[in-house]
Amino acid sequence: SYKIEGNFGTIKMNANDMLARHYTISKDGNEIGKLGKKVTFLRDEYYLEVNNTMYIDLLVGLLIMVDMIKFNNKNN
Repeated sequence: SYKIEGNFGTIKMNANDMLARHYTISKDGNEIGKLGKKVTFLRDEYYLEVNNTMYIDLLVGLLIMVDMIKFNNKNN
């Protein structure tokens, strides 16, 4: 579970699985989106589900951040 504070207030990002590849993003207890990574045989595939269009930029940024830190870390 992660807590992100910024211009949008406090956002919570919770992993939905043991491998931390799927996340639910919420603000004030309301789900604003989901993001994650699907691993296929030939390539990696990402998904982003936006429940509140006010947070599109934030959710895209979180997906990029998670990809760079979590999924592309050579030590994982």
